[in-house]
Amino acid sequence: RACPPRSLCAQQPRPARAMAPKRVSHSAAKAAAKKARADPAAAQCTDIAAMLKESGDFPGDVLKMLAGIVRDCLSKPRGERHAFQDKIAEMIGEALRSVERSRSEAAAGLE
Repeated sequence: RACPPRSLCAQQPRPARAMAPKRVSHSAAKAAAKKARADPAAAQCTDIAAMLKESGDFPGDVLKMLAGIVRDCLSKPRGERHAFQDKIAEMIGEALRSVERSRSEAAAGLE
């Protein structure tokens, strides 16, 4: 089969070339891991957020909100918190007391 004249070959689109994949930067993940190691309060906040989800006395949406804001509220000392953060910290405490009550009742039921 003969090739069409040059002018037609030049007008035909060329097939797209596959681009090389971009290198994934792992520096963000490394920075987050390093920050978690440097901040011991972060691990405690993660544990508190997990415990909040066990509370049966509060609606699920409220527990999600409290779990999401634990770090922002509890990572600061009491004297440095905003009044809203103090209110949220009180709510977190109330929810944790609820979890503690339910756990102690469950433990008493097993005895």
